[in-house]
Amino acid sequence: MFKLALLLIVIDYCLAHCGGQQQGSEAVTEAPCQPELATPQLAHPPPVQRPVVLTPLRLPELEPAHHILRSRRRHRPRWYWSYSSSYSESREHRRSRTRPGSRSKESKEKKRRSRYNRCDDIGYFCTDANCYPPMIRYVASKSCDRAVASCGTSSSVLATSDRRILASGSGIEIVLKCNKWGSWTAYDYYGQKEAHSPNIFGANKTRHEAKGVSLEEQFHDVVVSNSYVALAYSMLYLLALAILPVAIGHGYGYDPVENHPLVVVGQPPAPAHYPPPPPSPQIVPVYPYYDDWDSSSSESHERRSRRRRHRNERKRDDRRRRKCKELRDFCHGVANCTLPKISYFYDRGVELAYINCQNVVQPAALMTGNMYLSRGTTAKKLATCWRGMWTAYNVNGTVSMFDNVRCVAIEEV
Repeated sequence: MFKLALLLIVIDYCLAHCGGQQQGSEAVTEAPCQPELATPQLAHPPPVQRPVVLTPLRLPELEPAHHILRSRRRHRPRWYWSYSSSYSESREHRRSRTRPGSRSKESKEKKRRSRYNRCDDIGYFCTDANCYPPMIRYVASKSCDRAVASCGTSSSVLATSDRRILASGSGIEIVLKCNKWGSWTAYDYYGQKEAHSPNIFGANKTRHEAKGVSLEEQFHDVVVSNSYVALAYSMLYLLALAILPVAIGHGYGYDPVENHPLVVVGQPPAPAHYPPPPPSPQIVPVYPYYDDWDSSSSESHERRSRRRRHRNERKRDDRRRRKCKELRDFCHGVANCTLPKISYFYDRGVELAYINCQNVVQPAALMTGNMYLSRGTTAKKLATCWRGMWTAYNVNGTVSMFDNVRCVAIEEV
């Protein structure tokens, strides 16, 4: 019944719609009822997007107020911070600290800088089976370049390639200095200070030395021809100078005379049919500065100064705790005892002490308490400051901590 009622409603609607159209028309022939067709609409093309052209904006700058430029720490000249490094703590530097504004001080600094890296590295040359390379450590100091040479804890002889003996014994360290002529200098076995060749080596002692044979006889077959080495280096240098222009001009296919155009990479300009971009709005600079210096109360200022003072005191106490006192040399109640010569210098902020017994030909021992630091002819040692104590290797190869030294004459090494 529901389907029949729905069919009757549809038929009634179609007859009423077609009858209304026939009454308004003047045509005699009856036209069939046709449904209306919708006219197709053409799709519009998408709008053309205008390219975005970015232009850099230069923000205007305002002059800062005077309180912005106020320094919160005490103003010190630039030369003060250069002199407040580790070298400023040296004794020689504290005695002669002056402002480098005069010509004399500047000339001294130039002379010191010109002496840096003047000497070549110390080489190793040996033809004997008992020879071995020594341990060399370079020390960077403001006064001059230094090098520390050591043969270790064994009983050895430290000599140069031109048959000059520098030291003989165990646990001995020799400090060589670089002079202004580019040569390494040191006191030899007989106490003479002369320039030596840049090659040194160590050798083990033989049984002939105990029988009284001179130490120079052990190195009679060691001959170094420094002149031939210098000639070979000069020939290689001239050959490199001759090959360098040819390699630059023709070796890599590059003609230095030809002008190569420069390739400029940039943003392509905007098309001509587009209107120019609107002008950018003016930006007013705003500085969000909060003046807490002038508006701070006296209580906060005192708190800041107290905190800064405590911090400086902690740094000063830590520096004083890490600094070593001078070595004490005494010979009270010790037979055949002499006082050593001690010199202090710095290496990259670390304080060093060079201890020299100044014994020539006659053997001696450098002691601290009952421990031998080194023994032999020209007994010398280099001590390092570590946490307020002087440390160095003894003849047994272990590290000893001490604060006093002395030299004692011995019969044999």
